[in-house]
Amino acid sequence: MTRRVRMVAALVAVLLVAACAQLIGARGLTAAAPGETSFHTLHVGGRERSFLLHLPPAADSGRRVPLLLSFHGYTENANVNMEMTRLNEVGDRLGFAVAYLNGTGKLRFAGLTWNAATCCGSAERLRVNDVAFARAVVDTLAHALPVDSSRVFATGFSAGGMMSLLLACARRQFIYGAADVAGAMPDTTCATRARMAVLLVRGDEDVELEKDHTEHRHRNNHFYAVSFPGARRFWAAHNGCAPDARVDSTADYVLVSQLGCPPGRDVRELIVRGQGHIWPGGVRVWMFEPRPSPHVDASTIVARFLLDEDATARESMRAAHAGPGRR
Repeated sequence: MTRRVRMVAALVAVLLVAACAQLIGARGLTAAAPGETSFHTLHVGGRERSFLLHLPPAADSGRRVPLLLSFHGYTENANVNMEMTRLNEVGDRLGFAVAYLNGTGKLRFAGLTWNAATCCGSAERLRVNDVAFARAVVDTLAHALPVDSSRVFATGFSAGGMMSLLLACARRQFIYGAADVAGAMPDTTCATRARMAVLLVRGDEDVELEKDHTEHRHRNNHFYAVSFPGARRFWAAHNGCAPDARVDSTADYVLVSQLGCPPGRDVRELIVRGQGHIWPGGVRVWMFEPRPSPHVDASTIVARFLLDEDATARESMRAAHAGPGRR
């Protein structure tokens, strides 16, 4: 083995250890503590599944906190997703818990994939029920910890972003808002009748998504995905928004917001200038990844969008139930 090969092998080993650092030593949910991150497993569909959980300090107040499900990119894992997005910091600041779910693969914590209906890898081929896994995580956490099952949201990067939109389309509603970062929308029949806030985030220099921006691209002899504008138009129609949209542009981004959406059911597309295939404002976990935009903090934008939309929807429902003269 040459010195260069040994150096590359050592570097790969270091990167794998770093990528799996938190995924060691599963603990019971009773060990989960406010302000801490812990690793947990559960059995779903005959498989052992795993996830990282971060509870905010607010979980110590006795009140139930919102939950954000976060899905990693293709062949990555929960720890990579946590390090890339830094959602723990945002969750601590805004008072919500984050569950970083692991996909499945031949290795326990490497090369993990999601079954997002039309994508990707072994999870799709084996028809792994990742929707059932996500639902089981929500049910388990709501039962064992101060997690509010009526304020559950989903986000994800790349293939994980596809998963967030797939959950939004689930027949049995258990999430109430979705934010997809750099993941094309699976071209599937949306089974849900529920309206929910949807945020789509992508970079204008994301070459990995260029081919997926074509409407109804084919893959394996069936429709694979719709474009980002197509996904926005789909959710706008689904939510009962107007067909027109407002466009706001700055030096750092373009924001397309659908008009006339019901309260708390906004649909928006955020296009980050100069951004490649990575989480905007996040951390480069691998050295060959594009540099994330230093001007757009996707984690804070995603969290505030989902929480604010939920608060708006709740206030609208309270006002409607109060009726005239009772507000």
